[in-house]
Amino acid sequence: MQQINFKRWFDRMQPQTLQIATWLLYFDGFFALVDLLDGYSYLRYIRESYRFGFVFGLVNVALYAAGGLLMANERKIGYKIAIAASISPFVVRFIAVQNPLSDSLIS
Repeated sequence: MQQINFKRWFDRMQPQTLQIATWLLYFDGFFALVDLLDGYSYLRYIRESYRFGFVFGLVNVALYAAGGLLMANERKIGYKIAIAASISPFVVRFIAVQNPLSDSLIS
């Protein structure tokens, strides 16, 4: 098994759609980090409302970076992490709108 090259953030030999997906993961990860630290979004709300909020936000940002890096290094797990990162905004909104610790999800 090959080692991950941390200097390889982009693979020019991938198809165009995968190249664009890699760049979008990095861009979305950057904007998620900005939202976590300074934005007026769901990530900031979760950070301020829950004890685990900041760690949850950092995991969310790490999903984007890890997905892009592993996709650029041609790892299959990178594609799965990228899918998890693309679903994460919906999970963040669900946690922010619904109280997952309440008795019923339908209020």
